[in-house]
Amino acid sequence: CTRMRGSRARMLVSSAAAAAHDGHSCKSSLASLGSPRSQLLDEKKTQAVYKDAKRFAVGTSWNQPPELAREERTRIPFRHVNIRDSGWSGRWYKHILQGSLWLVTVEMTAYIFIANLVFGWAYWISGGCCGEEDAYFWDDFNFSFQTFTTVGYGALSPEGVTANVLVFFQGIHNILVTTIFAGVVFTKFIRPRWKFMFSDCMVVHNVRGAPHMCLRFGCIDGTYNPLLNVSATAYLSRSETDEDGFKFFPTRTLALETDSKYSVQAVWTLQHRIDEASPMFNRTSEDMQESTTHFHVTVMGIDPVTEETVCKMIHYGSLDVLFGYNFVDQVSWVDGHVTTDFANFNKLKPAPCYYPVRKRKARAARGTPADPAAEAAAAHHQLLHSNRPNIDHSISELKEIAEEEREEEARLAKKRNTKYGSMDGLDD
Repeated sequence: CTRMRGSRARMLVSSAAAAAHDGHSCKSSLASLGSPRSQLLDEKKTQAVYKDAKRFAVGTSWNQPPELAREERTRIPFRHVNIRDSGWSGRWYKHILQGSLWLVTVEMTAYIFIANLVFGWAYWISGGCCGEEDAYFWDDFNFSFQTFTTVGYGALSPEGVTANVLVFFQGIHNILVTTIFAGVVFTKFIRPRWKFMFSDCMVVHNVRGAPHMCLRFGCIDGTYNPLLNVSATAYLSRSETDEDGFKFFPTRTLALETDSKYSVQAVWTLQHRIDEASPMFNRTSEDMQESTTHFHVTVMGIDPVTEETVCKMIHYGSLDVLFGYNFVDQVSWVDGHVTTDFANFNKLKPAPCYYPVRKRKARAARGTPADPAAEAAAAHHQLLHSNRPNIDHSISELKEIAEEEREEEARLAKKRNTKYGSMDGLDD
């Protein structure tokens, strides 16, 4: 590494050293990054691919932010038939574990009140709990509540077979309810309490000469409750059709520039480079909508207080990927403090981005070269009138492209005529 030249190579070596300092071995860090020389070659190869003006154009704001609500644009219409699911009991169990502590406490309190009303009514219609002829319903309800809380003041005691049988069943019910309620409260207290947020959309813009798809993950609690030993994984799933016409929905893992960190105390921007090995290569926003593309991102780490594993997830749809945008700067240095402004967490700004150019196929005869200037002008006009402004290709660049295509077509036509003779009159 000491023989390498250039700031980029030194930065890659520094990144590997920083990764080793964050708790990773230097060998594993270099293996995950690749050697600086090979990574530089890969980046130069990717840059050369995107510099092909016939396939890609540089611009900003290729598509517009979605207007639909997040629930609408990320909904996947899944439905299971001919199978029995966990039913209401499974949904109730999940609600109890995932609901807030205050909501569960209110619901359990309401249940206890209703259960005591039911048992009080059972005592009352059976002739009263304590054998008093002039007893009121309030007395039976009071006895039921004292039985549930095991207060036992001594003023009320069951008399008769019916009352004692009801006390037996109420005692079993009270033990079960108290155990469940205590277990739920204990589970709520030992679970990590950690506040986070994901960006509403993913943006695609150029980084080091190649488009990168980025999203933000933020730790709102800051330094007093960070997330340690953090790792992230991104998945892409879309509809595809094989050669036999069979339609399937595969899931692929997206390689992240950095998929692990020692800790997250503010904001972590996850980046995926869109090179030729990426499933996102040469894909437009329209292609993603047609193939029903979805993205799933998981972030896992360790809570420093409870030392329990925390897993957070987010789901993005095809409308959530914005080409030609970048996030507004969020971190600044103010009064000697690193300040993170979460008001800018989801704010966007236009940024240059390579975007695939779809050209119409030429229908000219084989011996008559197509007019590349007309094709370039048509492609430029189509891009300008499809909500894709700020194309960086100027008129002079388009003329250069047209001239190169004209020379190439003339050279190929001359070569064909020399080898096979004139091909005029034949269809392309």
